[in-house]
Amino acid sequence: MGWVESPLQLVNAVEYAAATGDGVHLCLREGARRLGDTGRLLAPRLPRGVTMSGPWRHATLSPFATARRRLAGDANSGQVRAVATFAGAQDTVLVDDGSGMLSMARRLIEGRPLGRHAKNESRLHRALGAAAAVRLRTAAQEGRLTVFTAYSDTETMARLGALGATVIHNDYAWLRGTSLVADAAVGSHVVVGSALVDDGYLDTDAYAGWLRDLAAQGPVTYYPHRRERRDSLQRWAQVPGVAVQRPLLPIEVLLASAPGVRRVSTLPSSVVATLSTILDRSVDLDVSAVPHHWLTSAADDSLRSLLEDVSARGRARAVA
Repeated sequence: MGWVESPLQLVNAVEYAAATGDGVHLCLREGARRLGDTGRLLAPRLPRGVTMSGPWRHATLSPFATARRRLAGDANSGQVRAVATFAGAQDTVLVDDGSGMLSMARRLIEGRPLGRHAKNESRLHRALGAAAAVRLRTAAQEGRLTVFTAYSDTETMARLGALGATVIHNDYAWLRGTSLVADAAVGSHVVVGSALVDDGYLDTDAYAGWLRDLAAQGPVTYYPHRRERRDSLQRWAQVPGVAVQRPLLPIEVLLASAPGVRRVSTLPSSVVATLSTILDRSVDLDVSAVPHHWLTSAADDSLRSLLEDVSARGRARAVA
């Protein structure tokens, strides 16, 4: 039984089922942006044994809460924390929801509570984060935690495996072998947006300058991160040569079906691991490092370290 709260989580849950042959029923969270659109696209093409239902208002009210074996797209989610705390971790499968997977793994390895980067969480969420971390760490030590991830080759995942978790590589074979979007109208140079500005971690002018430098080399198609605000997108759209699009589907789904793309540029983000696998080797994946002076005081050491790790992954693909 699975609980998913974003389009990428849904794609990765389906990838897990396709790769392992495990049947899974996926409960889709109510109110999750674009999740319903992605679900409707995938529904006719789901692997055997995969079903969906929802939208569900809360994980604790869904079949996910009472299942003996659970799949979750984000262990840092308050919904998942609550179920793990009050119903136990049981046998758990975690799939990627971006680079948050690495942060979660480090917290389990180090025995720290689950939580978001530099977020001022409520007392309740902090308590749930501490309790859920104990549950999941114990599950890992007892061989009841499986992690299905595009980050399987990282040192962090090796350490999580040493703790007792089973780590399985996600190579996106199902997505790459399934034609989901025919003749996707995408430009040759795509920029994948970042939420670092709207999350308060990155200087606005520095980000705008990065976009200007890219657009000065030729027109770019800009696909926003789901957390980017309308006013930010309006500013990026004013940069000469930048065409802001608002796709209904995950960028991974779009780019897997876009034959005209020749270059994808991004700051270090969750898409680096996924696109490193999904994009054809003829496509240049350009991951720009983030200079420290671009970051605000809200960017703590863990975030800075994560950005450097993701940048290194992009460089590794470039030289491979």
